[in-house]
Amino acid sequence: MDNNRLVSVIVRTKDRPRMLVKALQSITGQTYRPIEVVLVNDGGCALDMEEIKVILGDCRCIYIALEHNRGRAHAGNVGLTNASGDYIGFLDDDDDLLPVHLQTLVTFLERSDFYTAYSDCEIVHKQYNIEKQEFIDAYTYVFYSEDFNYDTLLMENYIPIHCLLFKRGAIDGSTFDESFELFEDWDLLIRLASKHPFHHIKKTTAHYNNWDKFSQITNVGEKIKTEAYFKVVKKHRARITEEVIRNYGLVGNRRKCISVEANKISANEVSKNNELKQRIAKLEEVNRQLHDNLRQLVALQANKEVIRPLRLFLQAQKEQTKPELPFSKVMLTYLELIFAFVENMEHLPGEDYKTVVNAFMALIPRITELEQFNVNASTSVLWKLAQRYYALRDRIVLSFSKKIENHIGTVWYFIHHYNASLVSS
Repeated sequence: MDNNRLVSVIVRTKDRPRMLVKALQSITGQTYRPIEVVLVNDGGCALDMEEIKVILGDCRCIYIALEHNRGRAHAGNVGLTNASGDYIGFLDDDDDLLPVHLQTLVTFLERSDFYTAYSDCEIVHKQYNIEKQEFIDAYTYVFYSEDFNYDTLLMENYIPIHCLLFKRGAIDGSTFDESFELFEDWDLLIRLASKHPFHHIKKTTAHYNNWDKFSQITNVGEKIKTEAYFKVVKKHRARITEEVIRNYGLVGNRRKCISVEANKISANEVSKNNELKQRIAKLEEVNRQLHDNLRQLVALQANKEVIRPLRLFLQAQKEQTKPELPFSKVMLTYLELIFAFVENMEHLPGEDYKTVVNAFMALIPRITELEQFNVNASTSVLWKLAQRYYALRDRIVLSFSKKIENHIGTVWYFIHHYNASLVSS
């Protein structure tokens, strides 16, 4: 941290103290330090600075309260004037950043000749819940995740400003055009990108909160948006050539194709999810069977060092608030216990040795079943367990093979039944 460069985050706010708190909390929740917050109150209600200082914690705060509302562009320029960081970022008071946002962008810029980088943004549609008397997340989707294209930027404001991080050299001497009441950020990006292209990092690190029409947010009419759009286009019309328009048309066609494919994928996913629900219901029964198998293993009269992990597991099971662990965790625990037995097979008497062999052979169908489930549910939380599962399985294969290499019949049985699992993975 001591060697890290300072990042200034300019926050413009007006009459939205509750939302501001959440925005500031997302800044202090960053994994990166040091951070300087330049908070510009654009003629809005008085803020509780004691509360804000507590929220910001170790983040330096520069607070500027404008006597009258001067507009977003002027507030942004005040923020730029007072920012002292080596990197400059922005955040509106009704949006928020994910914890890795600054770290992701700074890490790239530190190792790159690019002056500006931007990440992806998730649109979060907010709706007011009358019963809870608060806004809730209705649905989300990722905003345009597109690599930088200056022609597209000339025609469309497709990069939310809080997704960007600028090296100071990229933005020094540039200001927001205060004649703009809307799309002032888009105008600035067009000018900055004409000097230094931006770099796109395909990773979601920010939220753009979209509030419904019943919120306290002042909704900008379509007519005003249209007028503001053409004001930007008119200002930069010299840059908008026939080639720019043609390229923008190609972008539109590509997006349309992506949208069609996304709808197809969505329909397929619904079907797959229904199948997975049925599959999960069946696996619950497998879950119960696995618990029965674990209890049967307790009956093994092995030496205390071998049986101890199993006893600890069963004891922990008794203390669980939920009667059963998820299927995936039970399977992994089951494999770990089998591995402990296999590693200590030389300590087992003859009869117990046979019991372990039989238990392992009985496990093969369960292994195959779990592997198939991991394939079908690759987008679920089970993928996080897959690497650990396969690594453990392979350790068992190697160890078990060595332990029973003198038992030709058992080895043949093992290889014959296990090859299918090895090939499928």
